[in-house]
Amino acid sequence: MVTTKNTKVVDTLTTEEPKKSFFRGGGMALLSRIAKSLMVPIAVLPFAALLNRIGNLMMTGFTAGAVQKYQVIWWVGRIISIPGAIVFDNLSVIFALGIGFGMAKDHRGEAALAATVGFLGLVAMTGQDGLASVFYKKTMTYNTSLSGLNNILNPITKNLPSGYVIDNISPDYKIYTSWMDNDGYHTAYPLASYFAGKSQLLWMVHGWILHPTDVDGHYVVIPTVNYFLDVGVIGGIFSGAVTAFLYNRYREVNIPKSLSFFGGRRFIPMLSIASVWIVGLIFASIWPWAQMGLISFGSKIADATAKTPRILGFGAYAFLNRLLQPMGLHHIINTFLWFQFPISGPHIADLIKPHSSPPNSEIVFGDITAFTKGIQGSGIFQAGFFPLYMGGLPAAGLAMTLAAPKKNRKEIGVFLASVAFVAFLTGIDEPLVFSFIFIAPVLFIINALFTALMGMVVTASHISLGFGFSAGLIDYLISVPQGWQMSGFMDVNGVWVAATTTYKFFANPLMILVWTAAMFGLYLVTFYPIIIKMNIETPGREKNADVEVFKGAEFPKPKDAFSKTTNKKIKVNKKERYIVMAKAVIDEVGKDNLVDITNCTTRLRLTVKDNDKTKISDAKLKAAGFNSVIRLGTTALQLVVGTDVEYVTNELEKMME
Repeated sequence: MVTTKNTKVVDTLTTEEPKKSFFRGGGMALLSRIAKSLMVPIAVLPFAALLNRIGNLMMTGFTAGAVQKYQVIWWVGRIISIPGAIVFDNLSVIFALGIGFGMAKDHRGEAALAATVGFLGLVAMTGQDGLASVFYKKTMTYNTSLSGLNNILNPITKNLPSGYVIDNISPDYKIYTSWMDNDGYHTAYPLASYFAGKSQLLWMVHGWILHPTDVDGHYVVIPTVNYFLDVGVIGGIFSGAVTAFLYNRYREVNIPKSLSFFGGRRFIPMLSIASVWIVGLIFASIWPWAQMGLISFGSKIADATAKTPRILGFGAYAFLNRLLQPMGLHHIINTFLWFQFPISGPHIADLIKPHSSPPNSEIVFGDITAFTKGIQGSGIFQAGFFPLYMGGLPAAGLAMTLAAPKKNRKEIGVFLASVAFVAFLTGIDEPLVFSFIFIAPVLFIINALFTALMGMVVTASHISLGFGFSAGLIDYLISVPQGWQMSGFMDVNGVWVAATTTYKFFANPLMILVWTAAMFGLYLVTFYPIIIKMNIETPGREKNADVEVFKGAEFPKPKDAFSKTTNKKIKVNKKERYIVMAKAVIDEVGKDNLVDITNCTTRLRLTVKDNDKTKISDAKLKAAGFNSVIRLGTTALQLVVGTDVEYVTNELEKMME
């Protein structure tokens, strides 16, 4: 309301926009950007995993001091594995760098540099003798009473090799061991000194070392207590996101002319360094408790003897993974489980060597990282996906082909066979999955249920398999040797022993081929009748299928794209195809409407001012070759292309320039 000079009251219309919810506003777009950015560091994993897997296979069972002919094998394996190992040993900083770069609006190197500096500062703040040590040095310190030490020494009684026995834990907190039935004690080691003054929030019993004494045949078991607070990839992601926020907000800041050298993008590294105090304070305060909770929870889910939590844990994860896939948000939960979730177990190399020291149980953060390092019992969040990609999804493609009318079956079959082969070989499934999940919610839910159920079967079988990128044939083949070794040992009440014949049979990674065949049959006999009975418009069954251009098989000429006067179709080469697709984005979305252009493995991810369905034609975008059009909130638009999406991005960026 406004009042005029003559005091008349005049109604005015407000131009204030209604408040948008998180899901309808920029919240979903932000999550989409985070998910997309996570793919930047993950892109380095496939080749690194291949090198690591081959190198470790050559090294397993040998040592650097083996006889000459085996020593050569060990060193060759070592040299092969080193480039792959450095990736997995430095995942946290790679994630910080990747997130900082991926979430920066103009994707400049300054953001990546600043994110790396910020993460290194966070590590220093939470490291030994850092802020966390100041806060929690005297919190939950180890109990060095006799009863407390008995609890700490529990792993020794489970993991001592045959022949080693615990003789006594004395009142002065010293432990004695002997070999076989030999009498007499050796020089004792005071255990209390190892734990005194150490907080369980920051320090952990990492393993045990059998140390020979000066008395023949006797050993002492010495605990290795290490500072264990590790912010991991969560810290890397957080540091990268904070830096990207600062970069996007202050990259064009103006400062006095005398200091102008430090203005603009050069100002961001300084801000990143200053942010270390705040970010470090947050993590030093919260992360010790969070890590302890994760390890406690992880020990229950990942415990090979606790079948129910282990099986249900994978089932819940797999179901959620498939439900989040349409929005691309499954990368967020994947990143946590694959690179941060704690996995505990001995190294397979220690179990294979006879008469070795006690096989120490290591805690490694992340299921992919744990399997890559050869931790027994890892692979629980990976193995269950192989039947889906190698069996279920190819069967879904066959079912949709058979359900298509005969006149369209050949054309549809070529497309679906190609994308099914990509899913089978590499585990990249979006071009295939997006052919049905948006047009048939029932198939979408069935896909999620079948993935969870078959994954639970694989988990119950104790099959250990891992991947560097996804659960396709390539990753399966390079994981089988290590999975085979792991199938030879089973956990019995916390002790890893030689597996029984029955256990070996079901835990053998070759059983994945059986479950893959079962998954293929399950999808085929389910998808085909449902599509026919419910008349679902899968590819080739659409109402205008006789005139539709199918998935990149044929395209209009670039200059005639979406002409109102012609719909003539001609075959074009790949270069022209990408030009047509990029031009379709320009024509339909509009240059002025485009805010940001990026891509992940298979999707063109656009940030727009408005993704209104009435203004942007899904039909025309699909006619240009995009498999699906996905809207998240009102400002995020995802166009599914396939593994060649980067070429479309390049052409679009050229047109924008």
